[in-house]
Amino acid sequence: LWKYFHRLWRMIMDEKKTKLQKVIDTVKNFERVRSEVGHGATDSEPDYMFQYLLWNAVKGEPWQTPNQDDWELYDQIGVGVAVRRLNSAAYKCYRTIQSASIAESPPIVDYLDDYTWRITK
Repeated sequence: LWKYFHRLWRMIMDEKKTKLQKVIDTVKNFERVRSEVGHGATDSEPDYMFQYLLWNAVKGEPWQTPNQDDWELYDQIGVGVAVRRLNSAAYKCYRTIQSASIAESPPIVDYLDDYTWRITK
């Protein structure tokens, strides 16, 4: 019973978050995953790939699932799991950005314009 009420409470609180806060939360989650997976995921090349995916979401481009070469991860045992985790976390960001209404978009674009400095600057 406690789990049910806790889940319900989280759903209600999540609804109160702004779309910008949801985008920030998914970006932070991606950064956490990136720091956990290893294989060079915190290097500049995977960072560029993530920023590229975010900016594609802003522009309304269709999702294209990156592979190991796109992420430029080190080829070691377990790299496939790392790629899947990065793709999953990045896709959550992408979906959150894409689901924003026109009215919600300006602060998201402002935030991502700063965050995606490798792409936009």
